[in-house]
Amino acid sequence: MRRPELFAYIDTLSLEGHDHYSLEPIPLQDSQVADAFWDFAPIIRTFNVPFINQWVQELWAGSMGAFAALLLARLSWATHLTITYNFVRKTDLIGKVLQAKVLGRLPRFQRLEHMVYVHGVEYFVNSPEQRSKDGMALFYLPMVTNLAVWVRNPAVFRWPDGKPNLDRLTSLDIEGCCPTFVAKILALTPNLRSLAWAWHYSYNTGDPWITRSLNLEEIITTLSPVRETLKRFQFRICIVSGYSSEFDPTICVSGSFEGLVHFDRITHLDVPLVCLAGFGPGPESLSRHVPRSVEALSLSTAMLFDKALPWMQDEDEEWPDQEVMDLLLDLDRSYHARLPRLRHISITDEIDSLDINGLDHMLEETPMSVNVDIIRRNLRHWHDWL
Repeated sequence: MRRPELFAYIDTLSLEGHDHYSLEPIPLQDSQVADAFWDFAPIIRTFNVPFINQWVQELWAGSMGAFAALLLARLSWATHLTITYNFVRKTDLIGKVLQAKVLGRLPRFQRLEHMVYVHGVEYFVNSPEQRSKDGMALFYLPMVTNLAVWVRNPAVFRWPDGKPNLDRLTSLDIEGCCPTFVAKILALTPNLRSLAWAWHYSYNTGDPWITRSLNLEEIITTLSPVRETLKRFQFRICIVSGYSSEFDPTICVSGSFEGLVHFDRITHLDVPLVCLAGFGPGPESLSRHVPRSVEALSLSTAMLFDKALPWMQDEDEEWPDQEVMDLLLDLDRSYHARLPRLRHISITDEIDSLDINGLDHMLEETPMSVNVDIIRRNLRHWHDWL
């Protein structure tokens, strides 16, 4: 702040934090707060924004959000900006500053191309509806080509300043937004090549659009505007329940991924295994809905133990390794005819549902034509896939 010309040298900034359980900010020591307050409060009061009093009050309280917002306010020449979790959940100042920069009330971003603004859905997080404007504002950034964004579903979807021009957007990672609203966004992305989308259920978000009903056909229909351009697609099912069995959700699944086979430009496909194997009495062939253009197929383990999956209700079986292996072998037998470009398969176990050693042993005993990797991954940072 004493040498503002140095802001021009900041190319990449990351504000990251993932403290689930401490809902209150940890303030600075009184002496530190006092020194910082007298240095920074006069600077904040020079800004032409309507939330100055809130900003100054949070600065005096030692809120990290107030300091982070001050840093962002002067940041104009960065090309990469990442803001996640605590910096999104625990303060609305940062969202207000981003909106002010987009509207020109604070210095605009001049070169920003990669923007990550990820909230994450947790069962105890009840986000007010006005926070949806934070994510919506980021679609107006004129230079952004890669955007990872959390958008809380508004009661009624309405662009805050007319439809944005999203011609530059080639990569989108979106979470917290229902199919109805994702479709409205994709309709404006004529050049989108990469899409990652997380479908959420959490019982206590205060979001009326988050329900226990998952319609797979609706997911495919939502993608129709980008069918001719999409080359990479990742879909995640994220179910968050409480500690009490009273809140354990039973997801009601309908439809199938049948229409996915017509997306014949996709080369990298990353979806839950159950979306391809189906929710009927027995698993179906994984290959039947995969486009012939796919070169790399990643299958996540979401919902393998969900009550909506009849073919995984054997109480005597602790791990679904044999079912997964049988599905892989069937895929291997059919890939020459149905998936001629397939070169790599990965199993991404984000819910610790597989016996990795056991599955590796099965693969060693029955080698496959396609290279198969077993990955245990925490998908907290799933936007890194892009």
